[in-house]
Amino acid sequence: MMLKTQRPPGESDAKSGGWWQSDCWIFSPLQDMTFVLLTPLLILLTFAAARRGGWINGLLTFGLALAMAHYLPGILRAYGDRALFQRFRVRLILAPLFLVAISTWFAYLSLHIVILLALLWGQWHWMMQVYGFVRIYDAKGVGGPAKTPIRKAAEGGVPNMAWPVGPTLKKGVGGPAKTPIRKAAEGGEPNTPAWLDQMICLMWFGMCVFVLNNDLPSYVTSFYESGGPPLPAQAFAWFARGWLVLTVAVTLVYVFHTSQAIRDRRWPNPLKFVFIAVTFVYLKYTASVVERPFMGLVMFESWHDIQYLAIVWLFNVNRARKSPEAGPFIRFLFRPRAILVLAYVGVCLAFGSLTHAWSLFEDKTVVRIAISLVTATGLLHYYLDGFIWKIRETETRQALGVRPGSEAGEIRRITPEPSAVLASGLVPAWSRHALLWLLFVIPAALFFVRESKGNVARPLQIYENVIEAFPDSPNAHYQLGRELQDAGRLREATVHFERALSLAPDLLPARIFMGVLLGDQRDLAGARAHFEQALKMDPKNAEVHNDLGIILDEQGDLTSAKAHLDLAVAIEPQYALAQNNLGIVLAKLGDLAQARVHHERAVRIEPDFADAHYQLGVTMAKQGDLAGAVDHLEQAIRIDPDLHLAHNSLGEVLKSQGKLPEAKAHFEQALRIKPHNATAQQNLATTEAALQDRSH
Repeated sequence: MMLKTQRPPGESDAKSGGWWQSDCWIFSPLQDMTFVLLTPLLILLTFAAARRGGWINGLLTFGLALAMAHYLPGILRAYGDRALFQRFRVRLILAPLFLVAISTWFAYLSLHIVILLALLWGQWHWMMQVYGFVRIYDAKGVGGPAKTPIRKAAEGGVPNMAWPVGPTLKKGVGGPAKTPIRKAAEGGEPNTPAWLDQMICLMWFGMCVFVLNNDLPSYVTSFYESGGPPLPAQAFAWFARGWLVLTVAVTLVYVFHTSQAIRDRRWPNPLKFVFIAVTFVYLKYTASVVERPFMGLVMFESWHDIQYLAIVWLFNVNRARKSPEAGPFIRFLFRPRAILVLAYVGVCLAFGSLTHAWSLFEDKTVVRIAISLVTATGLLHYYLDGFIWKIRETETRQALGVRPGSEAGEIRRITPEPSAVLASGLVPAWSRHALLWLLFVIPAALFFVRESKGNVARPLQIYENVIEAFPDSPNAHYQLGRELQDAGRLREATVHFERALSLAPDLLPARIFMGVLLGDQRDLAGARAHFEQALKMDPKNAEVHNDLGIILDEQGDLTSAKAHLDLAVAIEPQYALAQNNLGIVLAKLGDLAQARVHHERAVRIEPDFADAHYQLGVTMAKQGDLAGAVDHLEQAIRIDPDLHLAHNSLGEVLKSQGKLPEAKAHFEQALRIKPHNATAQQNLATTEAALQDRSH
């Protein structure tokens, strides 16, 4: 679908086919529905199909790549638009250097504050994009349905956008005084004040993310991990209540203002309210999705990304067509050609694939640095979007097809040139920009000092503090359960996993780890039930098929165990653990040839997998390949010298080869590692007897 540019601002509604084809749309009716208003429905249908088809993990991987992909268009505009770069060249050069340096440095030191700041800045960025679309729809208001005085005043391509001033609207419009109607006709003011649109977006965004869905615990956790001091548990409850009260108050003001406008026959753009309603209903839903990590985030981010890619394409196509200052790169790439649309999307997705580059490395420090570069790119995107797309800018409005004068103060530039000064002549105009940077720099510096000095609570204490403040947070209970499980406090971990699942039955990670925990406690039936439930939610989860296969093996159901392990290796052929476990089950079923095949695959995939070498050695010994068995059993011991089973099995093979002294040494080593191993004790006794017989 080609994104169309807007018709000239002065073209009337009648000429373009009535309200459905009026100027109230950003692109066109079909394209607005596809890329803005009904996109959440398309995303929900895609995720539903992915759940049913078992390709949800692939969709999440694509969604994360799309998130980074949408960073590129803003970067292309900032550095490819010649006029824009010349205007902001100092900040465009210094900002990426600073963000890459601080992100990489903090990642190398394993400090968390940059991640927290990125999360908060990201939420602000999301909210401001919603606000931006609201303002564009407001600026594209349709006006009244009939030839009212206001409608007549607004004719000629200028939308009816006046402030609600009550009785003043009854005055004539012909006088020289700047009445609201005259202001509307001259393109003076918008339907809704910008501050009120921004407040309604801010308050409801916070309600959906932090209050209604109780997503605040994840931010509090990040705050504590960054070295933040412990806060009273009641502080967060009061914060939620205060936010709710403010949201209700702002909403009432917004409704009153809108009703006044409608009463005075200053018709707002209905699509603006459709967009607001769809945004916050969808945000409320996605913020409540806890099935797996990042799933809700990816669902909302995908809509955000599609909006962004579409609006930036429209902007750049119009700017390339209308402005010679855009530069040759912008004028070449952004032309309304299908091949260029595909190239635009393809380049963005290729750039987005870099978000998974960290998976190519194994060194933890390198991985942290790779992730930090992705974080720095996101921060640069948030920063650039703070000043390169301002709708109050004349050139921005022209490129978006917004009628001149339909936004108050549209003649203002984003910020004066750095060389300019305020009216006093004493304070540089860029001082406001510098002050905004302090919102990033000061917290980064303060938390750097705290965390680098070790003023951070242990993870166990952090999650206990979070649960004290948010006792109904399923993710907090799940994370505390993980910490308790790692600490060996299995009963306490069970309590928190059960609590997490009672609050969120679809919390897949909690379901899986509950199964693992019960398996460790030898509750095989309970573990099996949780793994089977997890597979209903994620039928193509190779790890869960492997875990369930282990439980079924221990229950003696070898046929079912083999079926699930077959699925595990079919889903993920490079899953060494599942390959090894499948070999174990096949050996128990008597199929030594196939067992050997899977053990060999396991050691090819993971050459340092000690248990796979051990199992392969045992299988080779059963097949009579004693030399191969010795090689792999010795390799297992080199990798893991404390693997007592490998010492015992190697002793048995050496004993069968008549190498009794070497066999005795391995049986003794097996007993040093595990003194009560009955098999090793018996093997040692028979070997010592054989040595005595040989000496006689």
